[in-house]
Amino acid sequence: MKVLVVDDDAAMRKMLGKMLTLAGHEAVEVPPGAEALTAVGAADYDVLLTDVIMPEVDGVELVRAARKGNPAQAAYGLALAEQ
Repeated sequence: MKVLVVDDDAAMRKMLGKMLTLAGHEAVEVPPGAEALTAVGAADYDVLLTDVIMPEVDGVELVRAARKGNPAQAAYGLALAEQ
């Protein structure tokens, strides 16, 4: 699977990407904000793994942007929230 990983915590983003890669998936790690919005529109991903609470663009906005960019594609997402 091709997985887009978006988190404002760089260590978390890297760790998730590493775990996914070790499990045999293609992980693309990007920071939140404009870079994440660009990544969502630039390629088709099987899964969007995103934090919910982030500066600039939150996880909900990112999922909405992904669905708007390709409405025919099913939206599978997993949102993470840190307390």
